[in-house]
Amino acid sequence: VGPAARREPSAAAAPAARQEGTLIVAEGYMDVIALVRAGFENAVAPLGTALTEDQMRELWRLAPEPIVCFDGDDAGQRAAMRAADGHTMLMSVLRRAAFTEDKTLLFVHAGIDATRPLSEQHDSFWWGGEDFDDIEAPYGGFRRVVRGFDRRHRGLEIKAATATVDGACGFGGPLLAACFDADGELVDTIEA
Repeated sequence: VGPAARREPSAAAAPAARQEGTLIVAEGYMDVIALVRAGFENAVAPLGTALTEDQMRELWRLAPEPIVCFDGDDAGQRAAMRAADGHTMLMSVLRRAAFTEDKTLLFVHAGIDATRPLSEQHDSFWWGGEDFDDIEAPYGGFRRVVRGFDRRHRGLEIKAATATVDGACGFGGPLLAACFDADGELVDTIEA
């Protein structure tokens, strides 16, 4: 888990983790201090949510079922999911985005980080919706980026370089689908 996450050295948390059969991974050192004071000697922290693959391997080596206690914000949720056994392998084989053969349209779940190239998006397709409304120009050679999830569930929203297709299906709203032509222009919609 690296010096930072092991409370250098890991001798402090490792024996307690073996005895308890688990390891508590908290987001920061103050969290670990509070946990230790409360009697949880098997607590470590990775310095914020920067939980690396090497740290995750070490966590799983020290305890068969580490408990991840990160903040409930987006960064904490993403880090907690990354810590789950098999997440890295699963996410590396999942298709996280799709695009048309001629690269007119890029389809993503929630958004992209327009400051990074397509190859560096990682989980931005799933979590990068915060700045989606700010995209005003074509991204990466694509005429339009289309997302199917918007936290605000505003329905169909077409802008110069983006489109959102989210009728709040699963949240009490209708299922919404859209058809785009070869130039990335909206042709039709279906609502059910």
